[in-house]
Amino acid sequence: GDGPLRGELESLVRELEVKDRVIFLGARSHEEVAGIMRGHHVLLVPSVTDAQGGMEGIPVAIMEAMATGLLVVASDHSGIPEIVRQGENGLLADERDDAGLANALAEIYSDHDEWDRLVGAARDTVHQEYNLQVQNRRLADLLADLSS
Repeated sequence: GDGPLRGELESLVRELEVKDRVIFLGARSHEEVAGIMRGHHVLLVPSVTDAQGGMEGIPVAIMEAMATGLLVVASDHSGIPEIVRQGENGLLADERDDAGLANALAEIYSDHDEWDRLVGAARDTVHQEYNLQVQNRRLADLLADLSS
């Protein structure tokens, strides 16, 4: 996207001399994001709690990636482990554990059967637990419980 840290991140990319390997695409439409995801195999989500204690819930990008067949490798951060379950439908590493994220990617890279199993389980998770009908039913049940 084009968040408030973009300039700082672009400076860091220049400082680390990795400009040839890092691309900032800016804000994109839902259709563009879906197309970009279809052209890749992994969504890496190295989320961290910021200096003010701010954190993500469950990033929608994770749900989209899981639904479209990308392997998700993410930080064990905030609400992420509610949807990405270590070794069940994706891979997790501790917050700020760059080596852990890299190791997860390296270990799964050559294990195609395990990769396929995780991706299939990820699709099932999203379709069974996070689809609109399931969410509406859960909300209706919650409202019914509150009104009784």
